[in-house]
Amino acid sequence: MEQDEDLPMWSDSARVPGSADWWREQMRFHIAVIHGAHGKIRPNAAANTLIRLLERNAAKAEGARDVLLDIQIDRSLQIELMGYDAENDDRHTNGEIAVLAALYAMPERFRDIATGQYEETITERLLPKGWRLALGDRRRELVKAAALIVAEIERLDRMEGKSIEAGRS
Repeated sequence: MEQDEDLPMWSDSARVPGSADWWREQMRFHIAVIHGAHGKIRPNAAANTLIRLLERNAAKAEGARDVLLDIQIDRSLQIELMGYDAENDDRHTNGEIAVLAALYAMPERFRDIATGQYEETITERLLPKGWRLALGDRRRELVKAAALIVAEIERLDRMEGKSIEAGRS
């Protein structure tokens, strides 16, 4: 496993259960175990990115949540841990990312409405083949939806940039 310079692995303070360094090392370990098999993913870099984002959010006043930071954290997780980077997103040119965002944003009672003669639910009808929804609490679903919207906007911006570059040639 690679070692990042800004957060040394298994420092003396990382051996103290419950310390901040201990939690960092636990996070690195679990990210490495769960996601380390993906060639593109660098577990320590992903853990450090996530830790910095979480620490920024934790530094805020207790009880106050920063929704934009939560969206940024989710988007970072999509890229760093799940491998849903620009290259991956750019392959989805038929609105799949936006559809997934819409399904996460849609209240559950609407996702489960049957459509058409085959009695498919809206989710079954719209969800791209091979994709799945990881549903949780309502706020979490909305954060995921927002992060997916960001991903789709980023993809559209890249496509627009490519079109502009092609027009200049």
